[in-house]
Amino acid sequence: FTGQPGASQTAGVNISPAIAVTARDDYGNTDLAFTGGGTGQMTLAINTGSGIILQGATAAISNGVATFSTVRINLVDTYTLKASSGALVTLAPAPSDPFTITAAAADHLVWTQQPTDQTAGQPIPVVVTAKDPFGNTDLGFTGGANDITLLPTGTGTWSGTTATPVDGVATFGAFNIETAGTRTLAASGGGLNSSPPQSNPFTIFADAATHLVFTQSPALGPTVAGQTLLPQVQVAARDQFENTNLNYTTSVTVSIDNNNSIGGLGVLTGGVAQNAVNGVATFSGLKIDKAGLGYTLKAGDGSIVSSASSGAFDIIGGTAVKLVFTSTPANVDVVIDFPVVVEAQDGFGNPDPNYTAVIGLTLASSPPFTFLSGTVSANAVAGVASLSPNFFSVAPPVDFTLQAASGVLPTVISSTITAN
Repeated sequence: FTGQPGASQTAGVNISPAIAVTARDDYGNTDLAFTGGGTGQMTLAINTGSGIILQGATAAISNGVATFSTVRINLVDTYTLKASSGALVTLAPAPSDPFTITAAAADHLVWTQQPTDQTAGQPIPVVVTAKDPFGNTDLGFTGGANDITLLPTGTGTWSGTTATPVDGVATFGAFNIETAGTRTLAASGGGLNSSPPQSNPFTIFADAATHLVFTQSPALGPTVAGQTLLPQVQVAARDQFENTNLNYTTSVTVSIDNNNSIGGLGVLTGGVAQNAVNGVATFSGLKIDKAGLGYTLKAGDGSIVSSASSGAFDIIGGTAVKLVFTSTPANVDVVIDFPVVVEAQDGFGNPDPNYTAVIGLTLASSPPFTFLSGTVSANAVAGVASLSPNFFSVAPPVDFTLQAASGVLPTVISSTITAN
């Protein structure tokens, strides 16, 4: 080697100064007639180092000397070269002097640590490296004014998506995603036009359940008392980030939260405790017996409870099956109107909101020479008839009872009333 490579070179760039190799005899004289065994060429090869010669490995021999002016090597490493031509090879003290190949300017990003499955909100180690066209890390790359940025596919909440490269490497130590699901990442930035392909797919799993959420409530209304609440109620076990915990299988119980019933507290029946499946408890047979407006439900499993009530819903009475005196006085004055209320009720004691038939009163029991007059019949309004009869007796005080009748419904007798 009569022309050595410079000590530091750049990957993919012609080695400078040009390398010269000379054919010499045993006494160190240049053999001006040397033609490489008739080939007219000399060849360079890597003696030590991990890369390959991209181009310029052969050169013509002129007066025993071959000059290599377009030699390029691809990978970062420390190298020495050797030469051969015909039957000759480089002898001691050849090979060439050692020299170093450093990276060219970065032109693309690669994943050097892919994302992996993780729990919501926990750090996901990711590393992105700036590489030159030959796959060498550009140790001088800092991104300039542009950090490297990660962009997950899909929707949700995430943070820690930017990092400044150090020695060509962007390390995302605080990157995390709060929204459960399977996704991939894209990476860009640093002023580079070429980005890596999408990362390997990875999954974010829900954290431990912290509260219950009604994900499906009964329709606002109305539902007939004693009939199944629809749509079926569903309660999900959610973590702090509102992800449903698919591993949650605990038994969940629902109960009435706002018991806004009319005439006695409503009772919830029909499978009020259900085991969750994939984090969701489904209640398909719930019923409430008492009419009311604005019922709501709550849920719990013994350790965590629903963070909010269900949506509000209404319960109305069903078809009337009986008459009930809901208001009668114990004592009245003779020949003075007194209030009486009779309801047409369903089997749960709720007035039938669609019942409008006439409800009439007669005396069920009384002494002789007693009479009932006044408003003794009226059409029901939403199943309720308000009446104002009066009672006459020739010899008060006397006790009497009233009988209510309406259509095909069974008649009913009031409690005893005393007329003074």
